[in-house]
Amino acid sequence: MKNKNFSLVKLVIANLVSSLGIGITMISIPWFLINKQNGDQLYGYLMFLVTFLTFFSSPYVGVLLDRFSRKKIFLILEGASCIAAGLLGLVQWLYSTSTSIWIIVLVYIIGSLYYNFFYQTRFAFVQEAFKTEEYKKVNNALEVQGQISILLIGGVTTLLLDKVNLYHLLFFNFITYLIGFVLISMIPYQFVKRESLVTKKSVVSDLREGLQFFRTSPLFTLFLICSFFPFLVSLIANYLHPVYIVKVLNADASILGLLSIYSAIGALVAGVGIPILSKKLKDFTLLKISMIALSGLFGTLIFVKSTFLFLIVLSVISIFTTWNIITRNTILMSKIPSELMGRTNAYLSAFGTVIRLMLIGLFTVLNGSFSILYSFFVLTIIFILAFAGLYVSKASIEDTTIGQEKNMKEIYPKGVL
Repeated sequence: MKNKNFSLVKLVIANLVSSLGIGITMISIPWFLINKQNGDQLYGYLMFLVTFLTFFSSPYVGVLLDRFSRKKIFLILEGASCIAAGLLGLVQWLYSTSTSIWIIVLVYIIGSLYYNFFYQTRFAFVQEAFKTEEYKKVNNALEVQGQISILLIGGVTTLLLDKVNLYHLLFFNFITYLIGFVLISMIPYQFVKRESLVTKKSVVSDLREGLQFFRTSPLFTLFLICSFFPFLVSLIANYLHPVYIVKVLNADASILGLLSIYSAIGALVAGVGIPILSKKLKDFTLLKISMIALSGLFGTLIFVKSTFLFLIVLSVISIFTTWNIITRNTILMSKIPSELMGRTNAYLSAFGTVIRLMLIGLFTVLNGSFSILYSFFVLTIIFILAFAGLYVSKASIEDTTIGQEKNMKEIYPKGVL
């Protein structure tokens, strides 16, 4: 157990350091880009390109995670990013008198792909590197670490953005990736070759196999989709909150900084409370409470006109969103077979990308033609429907055969297990 505790400490520190490096860089890149001629237009094209790349590449990354050692893939991801950051920083430092636009573009693409693949890889790695009874503790620690990272990233970026060059950030990235690489390499990990994948002859067959899991477990698939929405909405909120602050509250940009602090505090409160609540309540009960609470809280925002109340409501939303994320991740690691985790999580990530784009498109129309309040009304309806779907799928959480040998034989009908 002591070794596992050290493993968790190494993982948390590696995540914290890597998050600081990539987080500060990815916040700064739009600033560097928009200050170039036609930079705002190029930024839009880049966002579309990156979304396209991550959507179509995620399932293939999932196949790799299911076929090969997840620790090796983790190390390759950190090592390749480390080399890329070092080389681009060196080129920018040696050969450019001003910030080179092609380096900005490359950094944004590489950073965005790293950010997406990092979370897929970490999720799959944690499932194999830790025991089932440790999942909640690990997920809780990583979520708390994530919120601390957000606070540090916001503070450091505010202090340094106008005072450093791009190559400074890239050299900082180089160091953080290197530290992450070293710490991850020190985490004990035993790769177990997945026999079910030995006979597969093509990536396409592996992708189809991943989809087969969803078809054989329809209720659990409904659970996966419905419980995913709090995380998706937390990402979409990055678009909605600035509009709400300006259009409804008539407040200035300083509220955005306060919002990050209040949200982080809420998530930290949830991180402390989850271990206590999980001893008294079942995981599914925690999920139900979080979904009901989020439905009411987003509905409340339709009527809130006070900046202080807005910040309080958002901090409480952060508490229940964090509850949901930690509990859901724990259930996923416990229920989804290790040999399918990479592909299953990749498909969910791709699904989330599509839903996120659709909702942002809808909210853009609503905000332009009507009011931001309609967007929060839509979110309230979504959470009510998601709760209904979650309740219907309750039996799948209590089904102990999901992910066990019985279901695996349905997924692998040719007797390879």
